[in-house]
Parts: sequence; C-alpha cells; structure tokens
Amino acid sequence: MGCCCCGPKTTLRVNVIKAEGLGDHDVFGGVDPFIEVEYDGKKRKTSKKKKEKNPVWEEILEFENTGLGRGPITVRLMDWDMVTANDFIGEAQLTNQLPTTVNNIVDANFNVVGKGSKETGRVWVKIEFSQK
Repeated sequence: MGCCCCGPKTTLRVNVIKAEGLGDHDVFGGVDPFIEVEYDGKKRKTSKKKKEKNPVWEEILEFENTGLGRGPITVRLMDWDMVTANDFIGEAQLTNQLPTTVNNIVDANFNVVGKGSKETGRVWVKIEFSQK
C-alpha cells in the first residue's frame, strides 16, 4: 500500500556538456578540469579531463528527491591536482537559466568567474527537473 503523504519524486538532472577557453592552471602548464555542481545542499562532480583546455564531458549529474525553487545551481570549474588541493578556476550561480516547470529541458551556456572577477572559461549544460 502506498503512502498517502508522499507526492511525486522530483530529480534534477544537469547534463554537463563541455567547457571552453580554459587557461593554464598547473605549475608546468595545462589544466586537468572537472565540474562540481551544487544544488539544495548537495554536490556532484564530473570526471576529470587530463590536460584539456576545451574539455567535453557529456555527463549527467543527478540530484534525487529535490524540487523546483530550492535556490540557485552553482557550477564550479576546478583544476584537479594529484599532490596539492584542487585549484578553483571559476564558478557561476544559475538562477535565471533554471527550468520553471518539470520535464522541461533548458540549454544554458555561461561564463565562469574566478578570483578577481575575471572570466576564466565558458561552460555548456542542459538542465531538467523530472518527476516520477
């Protein structure tokens, strides 16, 4: 018997497509980028791409049991480092680019901003809230 108090489950899907225009961030040049997406207090990460200034991921990050309107989506571009802490490249707070209804996919591309308000690359994503 189902629970009468539980409504449909909402899942946020962020398809991280690609990034472009990344500069050198490692000591000897190059960059090993990955994307971290944060929504509703939860974080998900893509895989890292070794020595890629224009990485392509095509990876879907899912946030289950969430809902519309729980704040912005933060997209953070990071440089993976084996020995030291990962380096921050830049981030963007997505508010206007979010879907306003379920089962509606929004294509978004935006600049990420690093330290000193400097644009440090551009990211492409597809965002969808779906219900089951």
